[in-house]
Amino acid sequence: MIGRPARVLSGPDHYAYVTVTGEGALATLVAAIGVPPDEGWDRDAKPSRGNRERYGFSRWSLFSGLPRGAPVDAHLTAVLDRLEPFADGFCSLGPEWRRHVSVTGFFEDPSELIAISVLNHGRAATLGLGYDFDFYFEGG
Repeated sequence: MIGRPARVLSGPDHYAYVTVTGEGALATLVAAIGVPPDEGWDRDAKPSRGNRERYGFSRWSLFSGLPRGAPVDAHLTAVLDRLEPFADGFCSLGPEWRRHVSVTGFFEDPSELIAISVLNHGRAATLGLGYDFDFYFEGG
């Protein structure tokens, strides 16, 4: 079971990143996209934690680059801004590569507005990205 991510900040704590996973080699993925990941691993690499001999899949991730306290939509804007210059290579990936943007937020007020602009929805769709939202509400 994957555990809940750790909260880093008090107050707003949000982040976003684009991830691609698949059974192919990381070097093939980097060559196709045209930019190295901020974080990634090759399917044949041994994980630093746990007892697996190898990951079994490759992963390429690109982060927003913003501080974690920035608003959710600002993180999404920033990661899409970083990815779009490589759109041709990114969009050329075959169906064997799964792509999504992960958006995570910790909120103290359960009534806080979580807004994602229509423009960012369109940008993500143009890049063939699905979403993975992980929102945690801790206050009353």
